[in-house]
Amino acid sequence: PVPFQPIKKHFSSTPISSNPPDPNSSLNLSDCIPSPSIESIPWPTATHILRSGSGSSGVFFISFPPTPPSSSPRLLVIKGCKTIAQEIFFSLLASHLSIPVPQMRVIQYTHKEWDHLKIYLYKLADQNLNDRSIFYTLQKNTDRAFILVEEWVKG
Repeated sequence: PVPFQPIKKHFSSTPISSNPPDPNSSLNLSDCIPSPSIESIPWPTATHILRSGSGSSGVFFISFPPTPPSSSPRLLVIKGCKTIAQEIFFSLLASHLSIPVPQMRVIQYTHKEWDHLKIYLYKLADQNLNDRSIFYTLQKNTDRAFILVEEWVKG
């Protein structure tokens, strides 16, 4: 058996700010750029959560402040689903067949980052007054032993 390795694609813990961005403001995905890395994610700096019901169990788009020199928000995707093993398997298969796939990694419940992700994203989702269902759906989808973090691919 081949050990699991992160899938690579060729695309281009701090306290919460005292003046966090308004989670009720709108976020246009077409204005965003992919987060430069899916490693060492500063979860406390997340600014928006959007949900898409597409796919096997939907995904959450998480935005972060722009990194100079860009003025565009950075975006990544998280997914908490029952079919995480299948998601990884088919991504590995696609990669071996030279089909482009986003980078991804798994955060396990025994890792400290699992707690940080949930604490900060729940807090952000709870502030979203425009769509209260995001909080409950996020809570349901991340109440799992494994959470998948993926590179956001525009398009």
